Amino acid sequence: MARASPPSSFEPDPEAEALRRAALAAVCDALERLGAGRRSGADVHEARKSLKKARSLLRLSRGAFGEAVYRRENAACRGAARVLA
Repeated sequence: MARASPPSSFEPDPEAEALRRAALAAVCDALERLGAGRRSGADVHEARKSLKKARSLLRLSRGAFGEAVYRRENAACRGAARVLA
C-alpha cells in the first residue's frame, strides 16, 4: 500500500486554503455592511460578528499559516472590531 506523501511547499493545503477563503469572505462581508455610508446599529453589529467569525477561522488555521501571520491578521481584525465598538 502506497503512503501518501506530505504536501510539497508548492501545493497549498486544501483545508487551510478553505479556511483562508472563508475568513476572507467574513472580512468582505464586514466591509460590505459598512460600505456606502451605512452605519446603522444593525449593520455595525453584523460587521462585528463577521470580524469575530474571521478571527475564529484564523485560530483554526493558525498552524497552517504560522504564528507571525496569525498574530498580524488577528490583531488587524481585533483592531477593526474595536473601532466599531
